[in-house]
Amino acid sequence: MRYAYPLCWLSFQIMALGPVMDAGLVKAARSAIEVLLKLKGTDIVLLPAKGTRTEQPGGGYKYAATAPRVSQRFSVTDRTGRNSAKTTGESDVTVLVRTLDVTGRYNAVAEIGDEWSDSEARYRIDELIIDNEYQKRWLATQIGPGSNYG
Repeated sequence: MRYAYPLCWLSFQIMALGPVMDAGLVKAARSAIEVLLKLKGTDIVLLPAKGTRTEQPGGGYKYAATAPRVSQRFSVTDRTGRNSAKTTGESDVTVLVRTLDVTGRYNAVAEIGDEWSDSEARYRIDELIIDNEYQKRWLATQIGPGSNYG
């Protein structure tokens, strides 16, 4: 396999060792993630998808808005590939949709449906794909014309 970034290769090699890792290897893997976040990371404030749920008289629930999560550092990488973003029609408007890898520290906090946005697009966390002793990685969707992440 060929990797765009050597740290991705290191991450894959460590994953291949399996779920049981000694303390030294965990420390080395966490250090590699810290280097990745230092070189390629960006600070992101996620907006939780679900608000606080309160039961309503007569049944049903009402969801109150929640505060944004604390700013966290993530590495965001476009998995879609150059010039291959999907387009989706929304009200006769063509919108680019890309799939992103979002990598954070082992103690990063994000949930499915959390969102963030910037001047270029809106982003949504779709799936947690890796959760281990040294990193968490999610798949996310970018909806919008530009891409601030390579």
